[in-house]
Amino acid sequence: MTAAPWAITTDQHWDAIVSECKRREAGWAEEIRKAGNSDKRWRMTEARNADMAQWHIMAVLIARKLGIPTLEREELTGIGRPANPTDREGWLAIVATAHRALEKAVADTPQYRNLYAIWRWAHLYVQVWAIPLLEPRAAAIEQRNAA
Repeated sequence: MTAAPWAITTDQHWDAIVSECKRREAGWAEEIRKAGNSDKRWRMTEARNADMAQWHIMAVLIARKLGIPTLEREELTGIGRPANPTDREGWLAIVATAHRALEKAVADTPQYRNLYAIWRWAHLYVQVWAIPLLEPRAAAIEQRNAA
């Protein structure tokens, strides 16, 4: 499959990522609030930042492909843009994050449908576009050998 990212990205993906980011943000806020002022609060804050960075990267990618205005995107992700991964493992971690969330979701719920759409999009984006662009030399050698 060689579909361009903008061809596989729909408004449904934006709605799904907005819903999931807001749900996760609210869940983290509640857990951090419950932790009080202990060391656990700071550990949870660091975990929240790492988790939300993955979701915000997906949100930024989807927003860019759909032409979502920067101000609308920043309402969701905050000011600034999380850095895209620079290696294969980083890109695969994004897919794994979405997949782990999907595995924990209850089937036939709006959350599950949102997570399935996000996971499928992330999987296609990473496998078809992101990783091949990291390894253009390997792809060129593979094409040459196939010819």
